Amino acid sequence: MTAAEYQALHGGKGKSPPRAPNNAQVPRTAPKPTTDTPAPVALNQGPVFVTFTGKVPGNNGPGGLLRMHWSRRQKLLSEYEWVVSAARLPKLSGPVRLVLTRYSTGPEMDYDNLVSTGKLLIDALVNCGVLPDDSPAVIVERHYRQLRTPGPAHQKTIISISPALAAGILSQQ
Repeated sequence: MTAAEYQALHGGKGKSPPRAPNNAQVPRTAPKPTTDTPAPVALNQGPVFVTFTGKVPGNNGPGGLLRMHWSRRQKLLSEYEWVVSAARLPKLSGPVRLVLTRYSTGPEMDYDNLVSTGKLLIDALVNCGVLPDDSPAVIVERHYRQLRTPGPAHQKTIISISPALAAGILSQQ
């Protein structure tokens, strides 16, 4: 994706495309945008998935979000935006159900630390236009879970997003 295409998609001059992360298993060049705009996902369509390889930091610890320098956090967000852009996910407009599954080798996190691992990932989904917002009106149901993996090479985080009505969830309006 050229800088001009990225600016056209993300609205504005001065914005440059995110750089690919060092451990990314995505092509070095992002897919070219098509001329047709994808329609919002139909309610009877299944979930969409995006996989973030490597270890996603939580709040605590020496590499945690609480102790991370703001420039490192911005670089990490840029890497996650690159993964979301390369995944070419459809735009979801209505209430959705989000399931975050973290595969890690470390000890099990407490729930609030596990939820914080999704902060930058969900922000990347919003910044890339997959979700219009991360408010409770858009993401009406959230599930977070963690599973152990045999080794560091298998660490990843998978986000599954499906329309909430298809999952049997009614928005509370």
